[in-house]
Amino acid sequence: MSLVLLGGNIQPAFNDSTLKMHMINNAGSTPTDLGAVSTGLLATDAGILTLIAAQAPSLVAGAPTYATVGAASAEAVAAGATRRRLILINDSDSVIYLGIGAAAVVGSGIRLNAAGGSYTMGPGDNVTAAIYAISGGAAKNLCVQAFTTA
Repeated sequence: MSLVLLGGNIQPAFNDSTLKMHMINNAGSTPTDLGAVSTGLLATDAGILTLIAAQAPSLVAGAPTYATVGAASAEAVAAGATRRRLILINDSDSVIYLGIGAAAVVGSGIRLNAAGGSYTMGPGDNVTAAIYAISGGAAKNLCVQAFTTA
């Protein structure tokens, strides 16, 4: 998606699902591409439009892996300072519970239903702390896909 600034008005325009900022002056000249951004803040101060944006980092997928989850809370995913996105999928026949940065407890925290329950962390809610898991049964499979910055 693109945002086009025209005479101080913001008009959305779609462009390959990538958020881009363009600036068009009142004379209608060719847009100036300000680059792809992941976040932005538009504010006015005495009629002046201000744009604050951060360049979206490139993500690199780690090797797909899994954690074996049992009846005692254990670390399923190690802490990762460069982790930017994490996908966890319950590939078992039992409910799995997650604890973020603390021991997992049956009946508390984040519940992943059996046979495909999932949890995704990404921009805005990504946590780099260790993830702990527990299940009501032994040897349950938790699929893990982590992404870091390039």
